[in-house]
Amino acid sequence: DIHGIRKYVKVKFTNKDTLFQSYNIFRQQCQPYNIYLSDINQITHDEMSMCPTQVNGKPVSTTYNNDMSKVIYNYLFDENNVSKDYQTARAALKISAPTLDGYRVLFQMLAETHPRISTQDVTNTPPLYHECDDLYDFTNKFENYFLYESLDHRKYASRQKLVLYLKALPQDFDKARTRINAILDNTSRGSTIPPELKLSRLPVTIAKYMEEAGIPLPNASNEVVNKIHKTEIQNQPSESIKQPNRSRNRSSRK
Repeated sequence: DIHGIRKYVKVKFTNKDTLFQSYNIFRQQCQPYNIYLSDINQITHDEMSMCPTQVNGKPVSTTYNNDMSKVIYNYLFDENNVSKDYQTARAALKISAPTLDGYRVLFQMLAETHPRISTQDVTNTPPLYHECDDLYDFTNKFENYFLYESLDHRKYASRQKLVLYLKALPQDFDKARTRINAILDNTSRGSTIPPELKLSRLPVTIAKYMEEAGIPLPNASNEVVNKIHKTEIQNQPSESIKQPNRSRNRSSRK
């Protein structure tokens, strides 16, 4: 459903540093519109692994696979969705233009950094705040960093992720960092960290703590502040997106 995707799916692919995060959100938001992509952990060196072999227990036919791939390609081709500065993605779109193969485009994008399918050695390092656009961008790149680590079989607990993230924040955020550390000190190591301290929600939490301390968010324009407060909405799974008419069988196109 290309019309549903264009209207309701709001995912931007801007660079390789946030690709894993963008891919996961894109996958979630496409599902209500009968467009399916494989879990990032299930992608192998075979390009065909980009598309699930079954949907709701029924095999995905070649025709259905091709139809979904074309919808994905048309979405990615739009420069509002894939930045014209994202050279790997734009090159993949150009190569796949004759077949409109969106799955192949995504595979080539992922192959640049995905540790299990990349043809070259990739060095994964945590982002540096001064190299990021803002707190929102910094957090997205940190999430991408941990996704890479997971794909490369290095696991981090939620507390470990939070500690590494806080250490990487500059001194400008000391008020928020001190408050978050106080919460951690009162949370036993075996306990789950509070929801507001989950990595994806930290920009909102930090902005709130800085505001309550009477300190403006460092280097943040009104546009950035608004973007941070919209982060949770943009990262909600597909159930939070307006649902299409479900009267059709999702796997009926064969």
